Amino acid sequence: MVFSSTDGRTSSAGKAGFTTGFVLYVLLAPGSLPVFWLGFVDLLDAWGRPEYSHGPLIPLISLYLFLREMRSLPAAPRAAHGRAIGVALVIFSLSVAMLGNVARIPDIVTYGFILWLGGLVIVQFGWARGRLHMLPVFHLIFMLPLPQFVYWNLTTVNGGVKFGHCGGAKVGQFGASALERAALI
Repeated sequence: MVFSSTDGRTSSAGKAGFTTGFVLYVLLAPGSLPVFWLGFVDLLDAWGRPEYSHGPLIPLISLYLFLREMRSLPAAPRAAHGRAIGVALVIFSLSVAMLGNVARIPDIVTYGFILWLGGLVIVQFGWARGRLHMLPVFHLIFMLPLPQFVYWNLTTVNGGVKFGHCGGAKVGQFGASALERAALI
């Protein structure tokens, strides 16, 4: 990924060096780490459980998808437009993460982190190009555990019966017998 500022200045006159945009990213990432810390700790705990052991692979897959898209698209223009949308998304995502910290709900913090990454992509590439890279960013949702209200509705007897009836009705629409539908439930 090429980090650039809007005007293309480098850190030293006449010599190739780090651009202003790269320096800002280097400062922003560690500065935001404390805001997302509660979410990271919860993710590491969740990834230790067997049902979420796939979690550490998802960021790697998302990075691969992002790099594949970068390779298939032409080079991004140096002066991108619509970066204000990304800045607004970064500010909103930090607000969401801080709300999750105040409420002590790690899921909200991690959703804020994914929004934050999306904002950084839009800041880097501008709106027109950045929105093309949102699929790998939102793919990161699969690294998160299900919210507890969804998890309990899917795994308890009442939730399982509800979803079993829905699945049986759907299979019945395709002409399955009552015995086959009962095997689903």
